[in-house]
Amino acid sequence: MCNRLLVLVGLVLLLSSCSFWPMLSRVAVAPAIISPNADGVDDVTLIRYRIGRAANLSIYFLDGAGQRYYALYDGGVHDQNGRYLAAEPPPDGTYALYLEAEDRVGNRVVVSSTLTISAGGRPLAEIAGGSIDWQGEMNGKVGVPVGRRLCFTAVVINIGPVPLRTSGPWPGQAYRLTQSYHDLAATYDEPSWAKQRGVWRFGINYDTTGVDFPFRWAIGRPEDLEQRVIDGQAQYYLMPGRRGMVYGCIQFDVAPPVGTDHWWGGLIHESVQIAANNVDTVSVLVGRP
Repeated sequence: MCNRLLVLVGLVLLLSSCSFWPMLSRVAVAPAIISPNADGVDDVTLIRYRIGRAANLSIYFLDGAGQRYYALYDGGVHDQNGRYLAAEPPPDGTYALYLEAEDRVGNRVVVSSTLTISAGGRPLAEIAGGSIDWQGEMNGKVGVPVGRRLCFTAVVINIGPVPLRTSGPWPGQAYRLTQSYHDLAATYDEPSWAKQRGVWRFGINYDTTGVDFPFRWAIGRPEDLEQRVIDGQAQYYLMPGRRGMVYGCIQFDVAPPVGTDHWWGGLIHESVQIAANNVDTVSVLVGRP
């Protein structure tokens, strides 16, 4: 027996193979309905097959208009013109999925199934105006005594075609300089506040952290978001065209490291990308009370 790994439409497909006769059998697709929108929920399908002898295998699917998409072993899906579709999945719809095996002497076996794409698309967001309202900011500088707080307000807009999944810490949450969102998740026993693949968060960073955005918040208040219950868990989404308000504070329980000057905001699509970085940088001067 042997195993292969394939990435399809931003999805991971695990293909198991290598037995004996027949050449291609036991094809299964699960789940048969997916939503490849990089929210970490139902983005992935699993294709299994058994192949009995040496053969070339092609995997492709067709839409209703006959457009063909190829699943290749290089980590993605291409249309019939060879364009890579990892960041932009095929349109929503039900596709005829084909596995085609051909051996060295030309014997060919084709097995078909179906794959439905629903609510697929590339997620996009921006910080409104590329601007953050830093409390007390004047001419690009904010003065904060040790023991006091640096506070901000910002607005996040979903400018894409698909909902954006988000999770706490919620707007209004205060951090200490010595805390991170992982610390808050442990302190408040809120596992959903820890890093989650596909979740969007607004973050604040500074130039001596050595990490990406230790201070993170959901990209909207609960009232800005749509709640859905998925597998018994509440999930929150900023819907297309909607705005989410984000605000919070960082308390300087200690002075920041020597050399700390610049602070900025950003958007994190966790385990996917930093979607916006170095937004509205300010100089924060931390002094004695």
